[in-house]
Amino acid sequence: MKKCLIIINSAAGKSGKISFEKVEKRLGDAFAYSHFLLPDDGEYSLDGFDTVAVAGGDGTLGTLLEKAGKRPIDVYYFPSGTLNDKAKSRYSHLGARGGKMRREERANTPVTPGRSLVLGKYFLSPALGRADAESGKDMHASCEVLWQDVATSSPNEYPLKKYPQACPNDFDKADLHSQTIISPQSHADKLLSDGKDIPSREGVFSYVLAAGSFTPIGYAADVKLKKKIGALAYVLQILKQFKPYRIGAKIRCGNKTYEGDFTLIMVVKSPRCFGFRFNRAYDPDSISGHLVAIRSPKHGGLLGKIEMFFPFFRVFFLGLRSEREGRIIFKKIYSCDITHSSETVYCRDGEKYAAKQGVMSIGFSRSLCNFKIIEKF
Repeated sequence: MKKCLIIINSAAGKSGKISFEKVEKRLGDAFAYSHFLLPDDGEYSLDGFDTVAVAGGDGTLGTLLEKAGKRPIDVYYFPSGTLNDKAKSRYSHLGARGGKMRREERANTPVTPGRSLVLGKYFLSPALGRADAESGKDMHASCEVLWQDVATSSPNEYPLKKYPQACPNDFDKADLHSQTIISPQSHADKLLSDGKDIPSREGVFSYVLAAGSFTPIGYAADVKLKKKIGALAYVLQILKQFKPYRIGAKIRCGNKTYEGDFTLIMVVKSPRCFGFRFNRAYDPDSISGHLVAIRSPKHGGLLGKIEMFFPFFRVFFLGLRSEREGRIIFKKIYSCDITHSSETVYCRDGEKYAAKQGVMSIGFSRSLCNFKIIEKF
């Protein structure tokens, strides 16, 4: 009998609607179940489990996928957070037909395994590589990126393909279908012995990695308040977070470079974020995402807030479909490098993440786990 770990985050906004018994009933009696309650039980491990069911919000899911994304296991997600953007985006790209499919789901529908999903991955490189320190070039101009073809190989057998030039800035030049970024220690040691630094893998995000104006709302809202008034807890943060930022950064996407001060930097793999369905170019099956960046207003104070209102309204209320450059940057990306002039705090799937000064490389790949969302329970 397969072993299934059930994880419930009791701090999630709608955790009162879910229980271990409900999850077991929904999944059936084909599993031997173990229970884990967050945050009371501390840190969990997936070792020894074939299946994991997680109930919580977007942040709870993102944390799980950091561990489960690289394992060949089944993941069932029971959305019980406040906004649940990841779950609500499931059928968004199908329009009215998707809404109908979502409404027609029933709590007694048999549960079947899901499919792999595209995850965002980021690597943080705080310093220049030794090979490029004298010439002053970006370290990624000489690094080698190692790939694992998960369609044909086991995790312990690495048929390596090398892309020695400008990786990972040129992910879009490679065939990414069924390939996953890796940096096995043995190969990392070899590169370092050759005098080359490679980026260290920091983690994954399931739908958004964003910094700047309004983004602290995702992790700053009070947990108790979210349980009482739901999404209104985020609304109360809007006026407090309505202020321009000046994030000094250089963003490299393929042969394009955008440099200056930004009030918003967002990498998104979703049609929606923060409750707004704005990304009309979203493609769930493409191993890619989108960069959304808004340049900082020229002025500060009240005038700066007025200036920033219009591009934010354009992005999140009117939506984006076609690529554009200028004050608003919207671009489909397979990878990008973001060089920060100082430590920058990001909202990663609703959780706080501080990126230190240096280069953060971002790419996309398919998970090894099979993933399925179960909204009716």
